[in-house]
Amino acid sequence: MKKLTLFSLLALTLLAPLWPCDDCGPIEMTKEMIQKLSSSSTLKAQGENSYSVKNLFDGDLITCWSEGVKGYGQGEWVEIEFKGGGENIYLITIYPGYLGLAEKRITH
Repeated sequence: MKKLTLFSLLALTLLAPLWPCDDCGPIEMTKEMIQKLSSSSTLKAQGENSYSVKNLFDGDLITCWSEGVKGYGQGEWVEIEFKGGGENIYLITIYPGYLGLAEKRITH
């Protein structure tokens, strides 16, 4: 199976065609499409906020995965193994930063 390794990231959207298809468009990646999901580290939960790698596929841009090492997280990674090998994946969108903090600043 093909594996995809990504560095620090927040949320992913999978844009994959159902080949062959003339009307194919982007689809959201769901946990059902994933065989295995792992990360190099995870920040421990803080109050009600959880930073699990599973947050990447909960459909909520306010939640996130966050690495759990001191410093800037250089070298940290997420690995996604797709069911069926992911042969038709042609684009993944990564939303960087912590959108949850931005939402709190806007609403408060």
